[in-house]
Amino acid sequence: MIEFALQNAWLLPLLPAIAFAIIGLFTMSLPRLSACIALTFMLAPLVLAILVGIGVLTRPEYIDKPLEYAGTWFSMPGLTIEMGVLIDPTSAMMLFVVT
Repeated sequence: MIEFALQNAWLLPLLPAIAFAIIGLFTMSLPRLSACIALTFMLAPLVLAILVGIGVLTRPEYIDKPLEYAGTWFSMPGLTIEMGVLIDPTSAMMLFVVT
């Protein structure tokens, strides 16, 4: 489970954005459903952040060499923009604090 969280840490900012889109586009007139969606899509990143924190803090190799995942977000001739995730002990704890 911890390996899943470490490999999919990019989901942490994406899940609340998906909830925002779902609530804004489809369930605005249904406040109870909107609340359930918001809570669910905030609980999942909290669990992932806790698992990422446990994974990083229990493995000393991540102190010297942090996890880094990057991919091309936007590309056109002459311009390439990459987006990624860098996880070290400090950022893992901040993930927990912010979520």
